[in-house]
Amino acid sequence: MNKYRILILNATDPYKTAGYGSIAIKDGLQKSGHTVKLISKYQSHNIIDNNVIPYYSELATFLRSLFRRLRNRVISATIKNYHIKYHFCDTIQFLPSKNPFKIIKLAGFIPDAIVIFFAPEFINYWDMFLLHKICKCPIFMCTPDMYPFTGICHFSGSCNKFEEFCGTCPAIHSKFKYDISWLVMKTKCSLAEKTKLIGLCWTEQYEMLLNRSSIYKQKTILRIPEFMHFEKGMGKPDKQTYYHLREKYKIRQNDYVLMICSVSLNAERKGIPDIIDAVNIVINDPIIYERLVIVTAGKDELPKKINTQRIINFGLVEYEKLSNIYKLSNIYISASHNNEDVGPGTIPYSLICGVPVISYDTGIATKIICDGKNGFLVKDNDIIGLSKKISEHFYLSDEEKEDMSANAVESVKYMFDYSFVKELEDAIAKYSVP
Repeated sequence: MNKYRILILNATDPYKTAGYGSIAIKDGLQKSGHTVKLISKYQSHNIIDNNVIPYYSELATFLRSLFRRLRNRVISATIKNYHIKYHFCDTIQFLPSKNPFKIIKLAGFIPDAIVIFFAPEFINYWDMFLLHKICKCPIFMCTPDMYPFTGICHFSGSCNKFEEFCGTCPAIHSKFKYDISWLVMKTKCSLAEKTKLIGLCWTEQYEMLLNRSSIYKQKTILRIPEFMHFEKGMGKPDKQTYYHLREKYKIRQNDYVLMICSVSLNAERKGIPDIIDAVNIVINDPIIYERLVIVTAGKDELPKKINTQRIINFGLVEYEKLSNIYKLSNIYISASHNNEDVGPGTIPYSLICGVPVISYDTGIATKIICDGKNGFLVKDNDIIGLSKKISEHFYLSDEEKEDMSANAVESVKYMFDYSFVKELEDAIAKYSVP
């Protein structure tokens, strides 16, 4: 196969939060011999990788952070609706927001293909249009959420308006057909028609959504296998590592550690209040109450009080530290409500570390969790069900827990082996200009 020059653009820190998927794409393509550069919005902290380049310098990042704080305070004081507020914190869709020539200069080459992982707050459809006109190459738009093909929201719920240019948007309580969601959607559609865009997804749900969307229904859609980046140090810990981590954080060896993790512990769609309610039910059992330790990872405070004796909050951490938090845990719990969430990505990361998962039957959980084998599935919104499964896992024998842990690792190994790259390579070869 020919070797290509591939540029990846990603808004978030690729070594933190959901942006880590862009590193998986970079590493996978590099392992196949392609020249790959990843441009992120800002400098990654504590990571040295010559192939990961920040768009903004440290000085520009500092100055922009001051501006953003002032801007966001004004926005927060004047706009109450979350979706409109987020929109104005985003790259406004009606004008180009980035210099395409600077992007090409930073990459050091004219790419044969461009992959965009997270667009919001960095790259808009104007920018993609200009890059396509200059580089004459296909642009693969990843869809980690619905924002690339909606007018204003990231998850449309039961709303189907993204199929017909949005407008009268329920997310912003609009009664007007030609509202901001319609204007944004028409802008996206107009520019997408003139751009060689390929919708890139990795779940059956998103392949269906893209085929229904106003923007991508006439475009090529590529579905590749689910993938995750395998961070050094991930995997099931040996007993010595397990005991050491518990000792480091002053957790007793017989404590039962339940892990809660989300980029934002206050995000409504992540169902954190349901997890807290389930925990507050299960600790009515005095044995569980005595041994239960809650560990959390993510920014913001928990939205409700947990009535346990011990809670350890690690904050928003990089994946290397996050893997250690998984490794000292007995169970991970997810209560993501939205069935249009491709993740949460925390589920496969938990499983690869040998930590079974209790989850609502939404998103990726329905595909990778086998009830009773590597975790437990509970009907969405069933708080009592969550509490029962916590208790069920707690009272398993050590042998049964070990079997479930081993099953957890085996169930997601395929997501970390870069096997997705072959299909992405084939598509790049097919759609790139010879």
